[in-house]
Amino acid sequence: MRLFNDHPIGAALKDERLDALMEEGGIADCAKAGNCVEVCPKDIPLLESIAAVQRQATVYAIKSFFTK
Repeated sequence: MRLFNDHPIGAALKDERLDALMEEGGIADCAKAGNCVEVCPKDIPLLESIAAVQRQATVYAIKSFFTK
């Protein structure tokens, strides 16, 4: 998600992605225990990416609250 949201072409659907991530079972339910990092076969910075998307979702939620 992070790469899609940060890429200029993918940014067109960023709001829809963030809406989906903020639903029940989404990004807010991540406990940041790091289990995903331990089992990931690639060296992807998962916790950093999750934190970045959570920041994007928070900013989006605040902007949405004040623009509606």
